[in-house]
Amino acid sequence: MLTSLLSHASIPTHGDFTAKQTCDAFQSFRKQSNPQNVQLSVGQRYEITAINKEAFDWVQIKVPGSSPLTRWVKSSCGESNFLGQNKPTTKLSTPNNNKGNGSCSTAGNFDSYVLALTWQPGFCEHFSYKGKKPECDAINSGKLASTNLTLHGLWPNKKSCGTNYGYCDDSNKLDLSRSTINKIAPWMPNFYYQTKFGEYEWRKHGTCQTQSADQYFMTAVDLVKQVDASEIGQYIKKNIGRNIKADQFKQLLVDKMGKEAVNRIKDLSVIRVIYCHIFYCSSIGTGLGSKSGGRSVISTSYRPNLLICSLI
Repeated sequence: MLTSLLSHASIPTHGDFTAKQTCDAFQSFRKQSNPQNVQLSVGQRYEITAINKEAFDWVQIKVPGSSPLTRWVKSSCGESNFLGQNKPTTKLSTPNNNKGNGSCSTAGNFDSYVLALTWQPGFCEHFSYKGKKPECDAINSGKLASTNLTLHGLWPNKKSCGTNYGYCDDSNKLDLSRSTINKIAPWMPNFYYQTKFGEYEWRKHGTCQTQSADQYFMTAVDLVKQVDASEIGQYIKKNIGRNIKADQFKQLLVDKMGKEAVNRIKDLSVIRVIYCHIFYCSSIGTGLGSKSGGRSVISTSYRPNLLICSLI
């Protein structure tokens, strides 16, 4: 029993971790929880406090200013330098070698998509982003109004990789036309002020599909517009400022999409809609508003104020 318990424990160690990518810093990598939506800064050096196992793929570091202070990041997000006797002998994961064979970081090697959407005012209200997210500062000060669902990301996925499919081409830098930025900014408001979040989404997810950056973001925005215009989107907007019970929202989904559509709903934080195929569906909006239009499954996940549509 003691051996079993120790196999799930982290291993204390010492050293420093230099971030090579802008990655999420999780409180729990198993639950993928990230209070304050903390992300690493490229080039920043962080103190290492532990690894998840001897052949580690997660590193625990101290992130100044975050609460809690210690966070877990993927080892592939940067370079680890260890000190002392607890230095690990090997490392499993690199940006181009997920699960040891590279198939989880090969562009075009995906079998589904996830479309993640945000209700921006709620997203900004529930997280401490002061000074870190200019769009949240603008919304909270009244300088920016956001009355539609917004794009968090369009994520190619590969079932066998779990959540590890990504970072397919570090050399493929984001290069959007000014016209595209102007069109997507109302649907991804960080683009009103900077391209930092878009660059992160492109580096982690966009490089794993085959469209150009302009096509990729315009496709994602077109999908957001369809969800926003659907009965689900309209229902959310009609209830701004009100309290909605999870069972009440679940019943709406059953009424509109059928009993088999609802897979798992614990709260109103995140909704996942599984669909036919992202580029060949006749209408995503149709499926979201009726029982016809393809197989749809609704479920929830861990991220507050996000609407996530899995498109397969």
